[in-house]
Amino acid sequence: MEIKLTANHELFVITKLITFGKEIAIVMMPISEKQENALDNGSEIKLGSRWIAADQIFCYGEMNFDNEDDIQLINNFEWITEKKGLVIPANYDYDKHTCEAYDLKIGHHETFDNIKVVKYAHGCLNKPQRSIIFKIKVDELERLRDTE
Repeated sequence: MEIKLTANHELFVITKLITFGKEIAIVMMPISEKQENALDNGSEIKLGSRWIAADQIFCYGEMNFDNEDDIQLINNFEWITEKKGLVIPANYDYDKHTCEAYDLKIGHHETFDNIKVVKYAHGCLNKPQRSIIFKIKVDELERLRDTE
């Protein structure tokens, strides 16, 4: 049975890592064309009540999962450890943002494929035209939802 997944997340935490003793979240969020232009010009952008600087950003802009340069860029990110992959729904279909359920239960599987994880995150955000992937301290995640 095909299950339509929710696509109304305001942000998606791809994973959490421990870096230099601090817990860091890798986050994907939609951005506007104005925010993309600001980043292109070297400016920080405000997401929620938190400013995001260039040294926090992995990538931003329009994501084309058919473009070899975009695929290579995403695959070079070191989010996934050798010991533990990331979990996404089993049989995930990016184009329809669905997965297969068996006995009315959604299965999940572990993957070491960055593209599969980013496609799932992008789908959960309702496939925005522009998005950003960046790192932030876990204890600052709620500030991304603040509107001040």
